[in-house]
Amino acid sequence: NYVLGGDPRTHIERITEVFVALPGGAPIPSSTSFLNARLYVWDLYWKTIISNPKIFLFGTGLANVDAWEWIGANEGLAHNIFLDAWGFTGLVNLLFIIVFLVFIFNDLKNLLSLSGIAIRDQILVFSYATAILYYINILMVQAVVLDRSFMIIFYLTAGILKPLTNLIKVELQ
Repeated sequence: NYVLGGDPRTHIERITEVFVALPGGAPIPSSTSFLNARLYVWDLYWKTIISNPKIFLFGTGLANVDAWEWIGANEGLAHNIFLDAWGFTGLVNLLFIIVFLVFIFNDLKNLLSLSGIAIRDQILVFSYATAILYYINILMVQAVVLDRSFMIIFYLTAGILKPLTNLIKVELQ
């Protein structure tokens, strides 16, 4: 039985590990729901980042995932794009990601505000906007900072926003 990513555990075992128990001996939150476990890990990440000036400014480095394993979450990842980026690569990269997301939302707003486009194009625009929002949702609660294939697809998809908006504007003229 080959499981995607080479993990031999069953889906039930993985779900139990992620949503119920925090491995590595970390205390389990009073309620072990998905959100409570995430909030618990996010709190540990936050406190660690702000209490260590080196991590606050420069992070631990992408090659140093082991630096976060003491938290007890999945391989030491926060499962949040902002905390993972800040913890691994520092404040400059965090600011870059925030600015990048502002540009994405601005381009998405411009794309969705186009009027007078054909129904076919409206369906395309809505589908594309849904895909972008889905990606952003995943960035908030999954460990994707170190997942190169996901990040490449996200950046390529987000990078198409501006050219797609310009293409539709040209067709309207």
